[in-house]
Amino acid sequence: MITLIAETNFIVEVIHDENDARYLFDLANSGKIKLVLPAICLLEAEQAILFQVHNRNEFAQRCHHLAKELDRGPRRKRNPQRSRHFIRAEAMIHELNQEDQQRAQEISDQLTKSARLLPLSPEILALKERIALNPAYGFDPSTGPILIGTDALIYAVILDYASSLPTDKQTDQTDGHSIFFFSRDSHFHSAQLKSDLLSHNVNFCASSGGIIRGIQLCKT
Repeated sequence: MITLIAETNFIVEVIHDENDARYLFDLANSGKIKLVLPAICLLEAEQAILFQVHNRNEFAQRCHHLAKELDRGPRRKRNPQRSRHFIRAEAMIHELNQEDQQRAQEISDQLTKSARLLPLSPEILALKERIALNPAYGFDPSTGPILIGTDALIYAVILDYASSLPTDKQTDQTDGHSIFFFSRDSHFHSAQLKSDLLSHNVNFCASSGGIIRGIQLCKT
């Protein structure tokens, strides 16, 4: 069976119903692949959705004020329909925000049941600090680390999980890699990170195509 290790962006893509992410999510829910996530990714995905909602609400508020401005005085007489466009835009934004927040909660509930969620530990926190300050991961004294904050913590959780896997369960006979780490985030694309993962027979994928091909190979 394919094991898919993912991070926060995968959850956000599922919430937004992006095709490949949704396909992989559905495979995990049906038990056809194993999905592994750092537990902290659920919280980070929730924060990402709330940030989007906040930005949309600010835009909706501008639409509301503009509609009121266009709905009074000579402007209304010249074109009484113009304000309605902004009123509709405001309503659509609020509807979209409600849908995303509801869907985020549903996806979080499903992941809690269908995915393996990796917890934090003191050892992982120490590993996170070593990763963040290691030149091999992009640390530069003049600019600081590339992997910072939650990114470094997520990677530490994933690396700790990969290093704990028994060797005989890491290799699939069909394509040599039954475990994939899927991330489109450029912060996770360094050569050192890929080398770390490969040393544990975890294949890095920046697109879903490689994972889907691996799934198809396992079926044949």
